[in-house]
Amino acid sequence: MKKKKHCDLCDNQILNIDVGLICAVTKGKPSFTNLCTKINLKNRLKTRLEDVLIEYEYLKQNKEKLFINTYLKLILGLLIFFCGCFSLKFLYDQGNFSPLIALKYLILVPGISITTGLYFMKFAISKLVIIKKEFSNAREAKNNLDKVLKLYSNKYSYTVNFDEEVHGIQNVNVEIEFV
Repeated sequence: MKKKKHCDLCDNQILNIDVGLICAVTKGKPSFTNLCTKINLKNRLKTRLEDVLIEYEYLKQNKEKLFINTYLKLILGLLIFFCGCFSLKFLYDQGNFSPLIALKYLILVPGISITTGLYFMKFAISKLVIIKKEFSNAREAKNNLDKVLKLYSNKYSYTVNFDEEVHGIQNVNVEIEFV
């Protein structure tokens, strides 16, 4: 495990522009092998843990809503796309239009439908990739914190409560108790 993962949680960490990360206690670069005997896990740990847990719990609680919303947009995009394709086929099969009228309908109705459908599908697939990446990152961040805390025999329990969102602002209450 990288030393930085330990130092990022320690209150003794000092960032020096010339040298980089140094320890406030030893006044030098971190030199421990597995465990730091001078580590001070208080404020930085609590702040980092709160941030990670809020992100993790938010994604966990809204997972179903995020996926349903994304899949509905994908289905809508597919429906619009296929409506455009079928209207293109229908207009092509009619064949009794004059070339100017046919060209106008071929470009307007199916073209706009197909383009709109493709846009919705692209948007939904992009959003799905982003959501999966966010889940993966949040899970990895929590697991990394848990690994470091396990090395120092620190265990914790937590509750995260999300208040109702008002005007785009949502208050979050996080309670962390170290056991």
